[in-house]
Amino acid sequence: MNSLGLLFSNPFTKKRVLYLPDGSLMSADEYVEKYVLPRIGDTDTIVLRNGKTISINQFINKYVFSFCQNKYNGDFDKFYDDCVVDNINDFIKSNKIDIKRLSEMPEARVYNIYNYYSIISKYIIYNDPVLSKKSVADIVGVVSEPFNYDNNNIANNLSLYFSKNTDKIVNYNNRADTMLDYSSDNIVSGLYSSFNKEPIVVTELENGGALISENGMHRYHLLRTLYLNELMKINNKSEIKELRNKYTIPVKMETIDLFKTYSNFLLGLSGLPIYLSKQRGEGLQQTGNSVLHYKNEQYVFKDRQLIDFLKSHLNRIADKSSTISKLCECIPSFNEYINLYFPELVAIKKR
Repeated sequence: MNSLGLLFSNPFTKKRVLYLPDGSLMSADEYVEKYVLPRIGDTDTIVLRNGKTISINQFINKYVFSFCQNKYNGDFDKFYDDCVVDNINDFIKSNKIDIKRLSEMPEARVYNIYNYYSIISKYIIYNDPVLSKKSVADIVGVVSEPFNYDNNNIANNLSLYFSKNTDKIVNYNNRADTMLDYSSDNIVSGLYSSFNKEPIVVTELENGGALISENGMHRYHLLRTLYLNELMKINNKSEIKELRNKYTIPVKMETIDLFKTYSNFLLGLSGLPIYLSKQRGEGLQQTGNSVLHYKNEQYVFKDRQLIDFLKSHLNRIADKSSTISKLCECIPSFNEYINLYFPELVAIKKR
């Protein structure tokens, strides 16, 4: 806690006095030693209930010396219980996680479906998931993000899943708190039965990465934080490979049906009040055919019929050829799809 030492070497801080709830005064350094240090222990960062992770220096200056004094009359214990996520701080301390350093890792960034498929994301059609295995190293984000999600540092999102705030899912979060007792040594084995009973569903991306789709946000955020904490301590290729294997877990893997997704997207560009879904047969298994929804009617198309239908409305789609060309430049599989089935759309742009 070097930052705290620097704070108290400041002459202004040394002279500062703080109020206690009974109206008496105490010097700032005595106050911190008597009330603050026993609660925060040896840490350089604090996780607040609003999701922010702040330095101990900022915590003392802004929250203890100001907010706690003005709003809580110097009652540090009440302030701490209301404003600090104690269970997450314990998890960070017990696992020796350097949050500041972790937040600076490129791998700490959390991606979503829009980072990979931009404007076509709302047209995505998935294949049925299959049981598989995936390393947490390759699960780089989430399909949908909750309110107040921090895309820049996955560890900052722990408070969304483990905070004991009195919200609508507080009981669920309180049950999940037992997961905070895990460490990098036992979390994969400790959660193994849950992986098999309630597999995390992930969406596989074209580049081999994956995003959490459903049923696993609590487990994922702990696993990814612990994985990154270990990753930043090694740089040997063989050690990195071992770490990837260590954090490989059973998942339900769903892939994106790119043909139907891109066809659905072109229907959207046409402006027609039509959208696609997948036909399901016995046992709700996908048949491979598409269902075209038009107003209150449905039509089942094989892939070739779907292409023919799109070609019959190509003049409407061609009006958006600039959009198509831009997507061809940034999404290789979309470029392949267009050149295979609708090369005339690219030719229109080149004229």
